[in-house]
Amino acid sequence: MENKKRDDIATLTAKACKCTPTYVRLLINGDRNSNTERAKAIVKQYDIIKKAKESLIMPTEVTN
Repeated sequence: MENKKRDDIATLTAKACKCTPTYVRLLINGDRNSNTERAKAIVKQYDIIKKAKESLIMPTEVTN
């Protein structure tokens, strides 16, 4: 099987927030409490990146 590099939202968030993608995924999945200011900032950054990435992927209408 081919080993594919992941360019997912958690990885992008981790790079922006200088933490690990695993920590971001734990926060997003609710496996870690996001009570601290840092955790809240990471979740907020995740949401920003997610919305930006979704807007880039939106399908375009094809007209004939």
